[in-house]
Amino acid sequence: MMGPHGWWKTLERSMTHPLDRLPEQSHAKAMILLIVCLIMYAAEWGTSAIRSVECLRDHRVPTGRLIDTLANSSLLTLFVVIGSGLVLFVARVPFFMGNNRQQSFMLSTKVGLVWAGSMVIARFFGAFTPPSSCPPAEATHSMPLFSLEQLAGPAEEIWFGAFLACIVLLTRHQPARRFWIAVIAGGFLRGVFHLYQGWGSAGLFLWGAVTAVAVAWTGRWMILFVMHLINNVIVLTFGVPDLFVAVGWAIVLGVAFLITRSITSSDSLPSTRSQHVQR
Repeated sequence: MMGPHGWWKTLERSMTHPLDRLPEQSHAKAMILLIVCLIMYAAEWGTSAIRSVECLRDHRVPTGRLIDTLANSSLLTLFVVIGSGLVLFVARVPFFMGNNRQQSFMLSTKVGLVWAGSMVIARFFGAFTPPSSCPPAEATHSMPLFSLEQLAGPAEEIWFGAFLACIVLLTRHQPARRFWIAVIAGGFLRGVFHLYQGWGSAGLFLWGAVTAVAVAWTGRWMILFVMHLINNVIVLTFGVPDLFVAVGWAIVLGVAFLITRSITSSDSLPSTRSQHVQR
């Protein structure tokens, strides 16, 4: 039976983040990039977390202050997207990965399935919790299709991609440390600014933790950026219930993964047969 040490060694061999294959970079550089990420988080989502707690306490949406303006600023969201992209660039994380398109696509669909599957659990749990007294602003009106507001969800994915890239740089060959940082930081940082959803936000802490581990291990944040953008358009512009959309993502990605795995397996058969012939 495999012990804890063997389990972590197996987990380390499964790391496919592109930064794990590059020469090690200085910890000082990684710490500077991490601080930049945390400053962006504080401005974009730290303010939202504070307002969420205040709203749950006072049973009304706080307005009229600088912190409220920052939390609702679409320009700040755009700044975070650009800033996170620059962090990824400086950290040398490629935006498009892998020469083997089939294997790359299959790995991306796995990460997408983790995102969608944990989202299904979170939304299913939320469906059985009391409604929050703090609905987001978009709950009272349909969000325009072509609006900077649509970047709010995707901004989470590129920021977490950048943040976790910094963690990867600081945890080379340390799978246990990387795993627990991803679980704790990913769960807390993703869930805390969704507290306005009340008890319905509980499942989002799990969603954040599981997704963070997947991204920390693979570096595949781009598919989540696209998925979150499409997800928000369907939910916030066209009004489709978020649980239905999450289930739809899980089905689509599951089918895509099975088809890709089938194609990859069939492509490997000729080479296997030729090896038997040569023998």
